[in-house]
Amino acid sequence: MKKSPNVCVPGLAALLAVVFLGIPGSGALSPAVASSPAEKAAKRPGHFEVVEPATKDEAFALLKSSLEKIEGSLEKGDFDAIHEASYSVEAALSRLGKEPGYDGSTAMVAPRCEIVHLASEMHDEATLKAAVPILVQAARDQFLVH
Repeated sequence: MKKSPNVCVPGLAALLAVVFLGIPGSGALSPAVASSPAEKAAKRPGHFEVVEPATKDEAFALLKSSLEKIEGSLEKGDFDAIHEASYSVEAALSRLGKEPGYDGSTAMVAPRCEIVHLASEMHDEATLKAAVPILVQAARDQFLVH
């Protein structure tokens, strides 16, 4: 039986954080599939389309503003805003990955963005509190975004 891509695996963001970022887990990692994609979809935030920036400078500006939005939204507990901003980070990384010399940098930041994206989608506050600072620091280290 083929699984629907809309099925969300609870704890996935936490599992990715433990495996890839070394963030200690809560011990509550119990991968279980939702009973139906529609049931989970009703609780998930919307998906957003962000136009990829046309230039490297636009990508850097989008990355910086999106990271600031993610940090501010984390302080407010606004998981949907974090989720929306993660799409902008992904668009900026996509554009930067096309620049000579930046593909390795985007490879360092993209998995951290994906963890934040998934955790925000699942409203996983513990993972977000651990993963957002790591994402922001990785982006700053790789792209000198301050």
